Amino acid sequence: MVFSRSLLIGAIFGAAVTGCTTRPENIQARYVSPHAYRTWECADLIEEARRIEAELARLTEVQQTNADVDTGVTMASTATVIAGFAAAVPTFGLSLLLVPAGLGMNAGLATTTDRRDEIGRLRGELEAVRMSRTQRLCPASHEATQAS
Repeated sequence: MVFSRSLLIGAIFGAAVTGCTTRPENIQARYVSPHAYRTWECADLIEEARRIEAELARLTEVQQTNADVDTGVTMASTATVIAGFAAAVPTFGLSLLLVPAGLGMNAGLATTTDRRDEIGRLRGELEAVRMSRTQRLCPASHEATQAS
């Protein structure tokens, strides 16, 4: 019985640790064609890259906070569920394994907004702008700033 209790608790805890909001480091850039920037001047591309970087930094911070909050809320809910299961396993035995895993653990619902699509889009835009800057042989950002 001790083995099945440990297995059940481990499964519930493992499902809960992930939270619902995607961690920023796990978000991939979405493809954005550099063609949209082909007529832009170097100064405009540099300014656009700065704008995107600032917004990306802001959203990344929000996303990290949201992921931390979701993980904390999920873990707190899981602790309650684990305590309930630990008390019930001796009485009901392995039949508790048939209980849906999401029961009592926010049922898979995030408590915050996942900004993964926005972050992926911004990362893609930044790559496209950088590619356009390279194709146009634009100077590095700090060189352009010193020239203006």
